[in-house]
Amino acid sequence: TGVQTCAFRSEIERDRQPERGQKRLTSQARLRERARETQIDRTDTADRFAKEHGVDRTGTTLGGRYRLGAKIGTGGMSDVYAAEDELLGRDVAVKMMRPDLARDTTFLERFRREAQNAAKLNHPAIVAVYDTGQTPDNEGAVPYIVMERVHGETLREIVQESGKMRLNDAANVMSQVCSALHFSHE
Repeated sequence: TGVQTCAFRSEIERDRQPERGQKRLTSQARLRERARETQIDRTDTADRFAKEHGVDRTGTTLGGRYRLGAKIGTGGMSDVYAAEDELLGRDVAVKMMRPDLARDTTFLERFRREAQNAAKLNHPAIVAVYDTGQTPDNEGAVPYIVMERVHGETLREIVQESGKMRLNDAANVMSQVCSALHFSHE
């Protein structure tokens, strides 16, 4: 909104004048820091909500077959859990909408569209969607998406551990990303 933009701009203006002995941050560095803080705030808020409302889903079974393990990711709209498909005996990832958002029809529609669009894609660089569902109404009817679980490090983890990527490695990663992006828009 305009108020947030003005507040954010005034923060940037204030940050332009570094205190004695401090390095001046570039606007890109400030934006990255702000994004990092926002993600931490979101994760903290989601975790706090889950604890306050008793929404620890570890060990529960969804749809009679998906046994949830540890939470392995958190986003703005959902949490992702490691899980086991007990019927087929394979590792999966279950993306569950945050319970506080499951009451909002706009978020429900976005989540449903995401599941439908992702399920239509079959590409080696895009995780497969196996199933969708929702928890029983007596638990608050929270929708979920069951996806292929990809084991390994994230690109962020690789860069943090190893530093800047070699040009050939970066080009290889970007080639795969561009291939998936192109495929998804055909």
